[in-house]
Amino acid sequence: MSMQPQPSAADLLAAVAAWLQAEAVPGLDGAASFHARVALAAVLQIERELRADPSHHDPDRRALSLLLGEVPSTDPEQDRELLTRLAAQIRDGVYDDRGTDVATALRGLATRRLAISNPSHLR
Repeated sequence: MSMQPQPSAADLLAAVAAWLQAEAVPGLDGAASFHARVALAAVLQIERELRADPSHHDPDRRALSLLLGEVPSTDPEQDRELLTRLAAQIRDGVYDDRGTDVATALRGLATRRLAISNPSHLR
């Protein structure tokens, strides 16, 4: 049995991403290159998700909950439900007089999501 520390899942994904970027993608073309780049993007996103602070999306949950008039939650399982309800209320005109509040909340949400999914879009 080895006493070497085991690499974390994020470390393993970083190694796969480095290999894809340096070795696999440059040697491919056409559809194979496209699929390898998609795989690379997915691996990098999952690595960022694993390395992100668990409270990364808490500000968004608070902002959405407050817009909806609810007690803020830190439960990630409620994210989709909060967004679905907010979207329905926006369609129904509930926030027609609070456009700035909605825009601020959604801008923060989009920025934090892009920080995980594709930070290059934030530049």
